[in-house]
Amino acid sequence: MPDWLRITGSISDKPSLMKNIASRYDEVIQYTKGGDYIHTFETIGQAAKETGIKKSNISAALNKHVKSAGGYIWKGKKRGEL
Repeated sequence: MPDWLRITGSISDKPSLMKNIASRYDEVIQYTKGGDYIHTFETIGQAAKETGIKKSNISAALNKHVKSAGGYIWKGKKRGEL
């Protein structure tokens, strides 16, 4: 098999990565791309369920791999942060 066809890494690592990202935040906050506040969610799962945006996409936005998810800006908040 050519090297360029070989898959690297493990798909089984993805759930643990999402769990790690999800556990970093006590709240997940949704904003418009213009920066206007929309809603605060208790978890990434709740945000995904209520908005219809995939958890993995919200996680990617929280982890700054992408600028937005589902047309929104996402920020995570830890307990005690303003």
